[in-house]
Formats: sequence, structure tokens, C-alpha cells
Amino acid sequence: MQKKFKEAIDELSKIEEIKNIPPETLGEALLYKAWSYNNLNEIEKAFEIFRKIESNQNIPAVNRATAILNMAGKLREQKKYKEAIKEYQKVIDLKEANGEQKEGASNYILECNGLLERPKPFYIMPYVTQVNKSSAEIYWVSQFVQENAKVIVKGDGQTFEPVADISPIRTTECFLSSVKLEKLKPETKYEYEIIYEKEKAQGSFTTTPEHVSKIVFCLITDTQLNMDTHKKMAQSISKEKPYFVLHTGDLTDRGSSWPRWKAELFDPGYDYFKKAAFYPVIGNYDGGPFFGILFHGKQRKNYYSFTYGNVQVIVLDSYWSGGIGSKGRQDQLKWLEETLSQSKALWKIVGVHIPMISVRTGEKWFGEEDFLPILEKYGVDIILSGHVAHYQRYVPVGKKGVKPIINVINSGPGPAGFPPPSPLGAAGSNSKQYLVFTVDGPNLEMLCKDASGNILDRMVLKKQNGSYQKEVMEKAVDIELAKRISNVYYELLTPDNYNLVISPDSIPQPGKKLILTIDLNRLPRGGLKRGELPEGLKLVIEQKKNSSWKINRQELDLSKDKIQFELIVPENFSIGAGTCKPDLEISINLMLGERLFEPFTTRVIFSPEAFQKLSQAGNIILPVYWDFRLDPDKKGEKEKWYATSSKNGWKSISILKNWEEQIGEDYDGWAWYRTFAIIPTIKKTANSGLSLEQLTKAAGCT
Repeated sequence: MQKKFKEAIDELSKIEEIKNIPPETLGEALLYKAWSYNNLNEIEKAFEIFRKIESNQNIPAVNRATAILNMAGKLREQKKYKEAIKEYQKVIDLKEANGEQKEGASNYILECNGLLERPKPFYIMPYVTQVNKSSAEIYWVSQFVQENAKVIVKGDGQTFEPVADISPIRTTECFLSSVKLEKLKPETKYEYEIIYEKEKAQGSFTTTPEHVSKIVFCLITDTQLNMDTHKKMAQSISKEKPYFVLHTGDLTDRGSSWPRWKAELFDPGYDYFKKAAFYPVIGNYDGGPFFGILFHGKQRKNYYSFTYGNVQVIVLDSYWSGGIGSKGRQDQLKWLEETLSQSKALWKIVGVHIPMISVRTGEKWFGEEDFLPILEKYGVDIILSGHVAHYQRYVPVGKKGVKPIINVINSGPGPAGFPPPSPLGAAGSNSKQYLVFTVDGPNLEMLCKDASGNILDRMVLKKQNGSYQKEVMEKAVDIELAKRISNVYYELLTPDNYNLVISPDSIPQPGKKLILTIDLNRLPRGGLKRGELPEGLKLVIEQKKNSSWKINRQELDLSKDKIQFELIVPENFSIGAGTCKPDLEISINLMLGERLFEPFTTRVIFSPEAFQKLSQAGNIILPVYWDFRLDPDKKGEKEKWYATSSKNGWKSISILKNWEEQIGEDYDGWAWYRTFAIIPTIKKTANSGLSLEQLTKAAGCT
């Protein structure tokens, strides 16, 4: 630390002479000794010690992988790319190396392979950010110092030929070139061309309007590891001709890994990068130095704002500025209040990575203590976020007497599942999506589209006297009430497919009335937290359109332990393989006084106990939901996981779908399914057996 490297080497050498030294201590000492030689520029000696670490099988694999990575990095600096690739491959092949080391090695192999072809003048193609009515910034990345690049920018009779500022990107082989353009005209399209020898890159951008004007912009999020869909989505976004693209975070899967920025963000997103300005929100995967280097320069923070016409976008840092009460968070809150207090924009839109609304039990709403009061105070209209794997638009939510805020969550080209059902959910989709906003004076239209550009959802807002049109405001929910009811559907329904578990009072008979019971103390996630519900809240049951199950509208009091509703069983009713036919689907809703919230259509399934009642002679009908547990170490049999006393580690899982769809993990190995069934007395002469066809299908067996 005092940079006395020769003295350090002498002390570290003493450690090697100690008998029976723990191998992890020896490995750490040798690494420091090698680094000391490296700091003295005695590369041969540093390599000699790194090789010594690599060859000692007693030294922990993490230390050995670190030594190899250091050698590979030095070879990369010396432009010995083939030799560097061989070293990086050793890390990948080293079984005990950790995932981060293997991932880093894989990424550097990609970079070295690219450099072997020849250094690229446009390793990352040009992109534009920080646009206003009179200035803009253009960036691009090359794999060498590109001193002779020529930049030409033209628009509305103006021509600029600025000189690029070039700076090395630390820990990489690359250089960032940047150009700041000034004295531009407002609401003007500019085309640029960057020429280096025989190669060129082109693009365009439009400066912001000086006065109110029609604005089109797009939103994308969570592009990490989703390159193919991202590329397709980028082509669709480009056709929208947006002024700018807002990205609500997780631009890459590991922000500290340099090659990922090109592979996961810039290359697949090139179609919109070359035609619109780009503004990113930092996500939880975007940590490391590169986010700031690529987008904010040396002086800017991860939170900022920009204005186009009568639209102001406020970008927040929901992850890296610190927790509640921290100095970083307090600084951001102070900036936020100052920014919004000075805003004259008609439309105020917030971009943040983590959603500021939730329907999950026990999950706090992000920023409700500090960010949300400021956003409500200054009349923010919409909060746009990513982070979760679904699209969901909520009804307006806010305090009484304050204009409510509309929350919209999307998942971009990333994994998309069904959004959690919520009485506040105005629309949802499990398709991969992006958003298109068109703002024309007091009118705002938001379209949610799939990767091909097909419309999935549409929202129209018309602002007058600081509020929205009547039909939107009638949907608004007070925030305290919203918190108390938002998770009711989530608690009532099963964890994976959001089904409703019921018990019939008798064996269903075609064409006959059947009474179904919901035990509010024995729901899939435990008992319904009724003490937190507003007094008088009811569950409304209605027939799904075109269903063959006949159901009259029924209002059920949620203050009771058990609630019941009745229906007429279809004439073609049958049961088997854990399900009934035709499917029983109903519409559920919440009602408070005369107020109805947002409905949800759910599939009704029978409880395990109900299957025992429904068992016919010669058949044991097993339940759909079984206990499930992964067993990667194959210890379940020895530890008697099959015993009824085994309780920890089990989760409920459907046998109608395979486990990987439900656990969110790519797993190959041993796993356990467990259920409970009452086997009736069977005569010794009878042929008997247990068919597990549905279960074996779910487990991937044949």
C-alpha cells in the first residue's frame, strides 16, 4: 500500500518458507508477490510466480484462476491475443473457478478474437445522447486511438466538422471518442457521418422543440442476455421514428463486463441507436465503471432529467445511490425536489428501474417513504419501470386531493410471464414488449407493442386543469386503500398459474347444482390477512363469458373464515388425470360499497381433499399440486425426505407443467415429488395399480 514493492517482496518471500502454511494463505501471498513484481515492471518474474500458483494443485482454484487471468490480461496488453485466449480458456476449463471468473474469461475471449481479425474503428457504433434545443453529444468506441477520424454533421443549412475528444476506457483495449455539438437549431433533424480511412458510420438525431410540439418516444428495458429479440424489437422501434429511446435499466447482464455492452446492448439495438437519442436508467445489473463512462461523462450522476417540448423525463437511480437515509439517496432526493419545483412541463414522466408499486404480500413499495411524496407533490403523471418479467399497467393511484400517478411496468425483450393478478391492474401481457408514446399538447397516447410491432395495450390520457378525463379518474384508487387491497388476488390464488383452489360439497353431477367452498385460512400461501382488509370488502364471483358452467353473480363476505358460491355443472362434465373437463373458469373482482375494482379471470381447481371425495371405485384421483424439492446431491433417500415429518425445503408445484417452467431454473438432476392420498381397501383378487402418467410427463420422464 505504501508502494514499497521490493520490501513487500522480501516479506512475502518469508511466508513461502513457513512449514504447514495453509494453502489459501500461500496462494494469497504469492499473488501479492507477483503483483509487486508487476508494479516494478519485472514481468518475467511476475509470470514465473503466476505459473507457480497455477501449477500448485493445493492452492484454492479461485487463487489459481486469478493468477491465470492476470497472465492473460498482461498478454492481452502486449497484443499477444492467441496466447491470451489459451490462458482464458484454462479458466473456463478449471472446474472449481467461480462463475464470475469464467464469465470474464469468456467475454475476453470474444474481445481477443475480434482483435485478432483487426482492431475495429467502430467497435461500438455511434450513438447520441444529451440532446436539447441547441446541443447534442455523439459517442463511439474504437479499438485504437482514432486521431484522424473526420466528423461531418449537417442539418437545415448548417454544417459542422468538430474534432473528437479521445480517452482510453480503463481495463479495456478500447477508446471512447466524443463530440459535443453546439449552436444547433431547435426541432431540427441532423445527419452525421464519421469517416475513418475507408470505413464510415452514419446516423441522425432531432433536437428538442423550443415550444410545445408533437413528440414521439419509445421505451425499452431489461435487454440483458436477450440479443435476438432485442434486435427484432430495435427494428420495430426504429420504424416508430422516435425523438428518443428511454431504457429503464439492466442494459447488460453484468455491467462490469466490458464485452457485454457491445454484445447485449449496442449491437442488437443499433437500429434505434442510429436514428434517435438514447437515455438510460441504471439497473441492478449495470454496476461498474462503464455505465458512467459510456453515457454520463466524468461529472454527471446516474439521475438526471431532460425535456422535449412539454414532456419532462426524470431519470432516477433506484439501486446504486444508497438505501433510505444514506447521503447518496438524500442528495438525489434534494435534486429531485429542486428539479420538479422548477419544472414547467405539462407532462412529467419518471423512469426508474425498480417498480414503485407492488401486489406481492410483504413487499414494500419502492420509495414510498421518500421518493413518492415528492413525485405526488409536483404532479408526476406516469412512472415507467422494468426489473420484473411481465407487462402490467395499473389504474391511477394517489392520495386524496392529489392527482394520481399511473404506474407501468414492462420487461422489454427479456423473459415475460403472466403479471400477478391485481384489483389495481388495468392491463397486462406475457408477451415481450416495448412502449410507444405520442404526446400532442394535452393529449397522450401510450401503445404497448410486441417485438413485431403488434399492439397489445393502449392507454389514452387527456389532461385538463391538471387532471385526466372522467373515465380515467373514476378508476383512481387512494394509495392507502390500494396498499390494503392490492395483494388480495395474489393471496387467494396459487403461486404459479394463479388458480383458485376450492372444495366441492359433493361429487359434481352433470346438470346439477354444486356448492364450492374457499377456506380463507388454508390458501396456497397461507391464510388471507383479513385484519388488514378494509371493512365491508367483498369478493365478487361471476361467470366467464361463453363458459358452459352456469354461475349467477355472487358477492362473498371476506371477513368470514370460509366463503361459498354455487354453480350448475355442465352436462358434459367429466374428471380424470387431476383435472375436470370442461375447464372451470370464473371472473373474480373486489367490491367495496358500490365500487368495483379490476376483475381477473381464474381457473378453478379442486383441493387435494376434494380429490379423495371425487375418487370413483377403481380409481384414485391424485391432486394437481404436489410437494416438490430439488436434490442435486442425491441425499433425499438417505435423509428420508419421503417421511411425513420432512417439512423444510418443499414447495407446491403443479404436475401439469414441468418443473423448470415453475422454479425459474434450468436444472438437470434428481428431484422429489410428494403427495398424500387415502388408498381405499382393495380386494385381494382385484387388479390394482397407480398411474403416474401426468407426473412422469411433468418430470420429463418417458
